[in-house]
Amino acid sequence: MDFNVKKIHIYQDLTFSKSNKCYKNESLTVYKNGVSKTDLEPNLKKYLLEKEFKGWANYMPYKGTGIPKSLPKELAPTESKIEQGVYLFVQGVQPENEKKIPIILAQAAEALHLESIWQEISLSKCVYIRKLKENNKVLFQLFRKII
Repeated sequence: MDFNVKKIHIYQDLTFSKSNKCYKNESLTVYKNGVSKTDLEPNLKKYLLEKEFKGWANYMPYKGTGIPKSLPKELAPTESKIEQGVYLFVQGVQPENEKKIPIILAQAAEALHLESIWQEISLSKCVYIRKLKENNKVLFQLFRKII
């Protein structure tokens, strides 16, 4: 699968919690990247290690256009977040076949890694995977912070 990697700026923290008060149509899972820039032929499985579910969206979804002028109202105490900053980002539609999901996510993580090498930028080891349910489909978004 081909991915269009973008450099994006997140202007406000995206907060998450495991509380039942949270917005369940959006979730966050965090992985560690086990591939370094010196790995010439890394195993696809090394891009997403140590999976940890961090919770659901801890804010009401933004319905406007442009950049919000105030912080969103949090629904519960924040347990995790994607901090504001500059990231490499990729997104796609999650396949319905459950067995294909880990492969597609690993390929997306690989795309981020390869783009960082191409652009000669360093990324954090943390890989954020945000999933959103929209129009009866599940979208996934991968983020790695530029350091």
